[in-house]
Amino acid sequence: MRVGVVEAKVAALKQFRDSFDDTLQRRFREQAQLIDQLLILRFQEWDAVWERKFDEKFDRKFDEKLAGLEERLEAKLEAKLEAKLEAKLESKLEAKLEEKLQPIRDELGELRSDVRTILSRLSA
Repeated sequence: MRVGVVEAKVAALKQFRDSFDDTLQRRFREQAQLIDQLLILRFQEWDAVWERKFDEKFDRKFDEKLAGLEERLEAKLEAKLEAKLEAKLESKLEAKLEEKLQPIRDELGELRSDVRTILSRLSA
């Protein structure tokens, strides 16, 4: 009988231990899942913070570089445009001036010829 009682107690202890192990495993699993979910949430929060910081810094640097590029391009474009415009205006001005001066040159040539004629008659 003692052996039967001891066996019953050992069986009860084994059942208690198995039940306790299952309970512990279930609780640890639940806690591990909660910790995993908490870590996921924290990492998502940090990702959002760092992504926002990165985006702000990237946007700021991009805007600075773009502004510098715009200024350089604007200066180059302005210089080229000014040079082209100046060359065109100069050539048009020369053409107009030549057009206006040609009749005066012709008249001066005639006057010179007339003055020579007068001078030659006076000296003769």
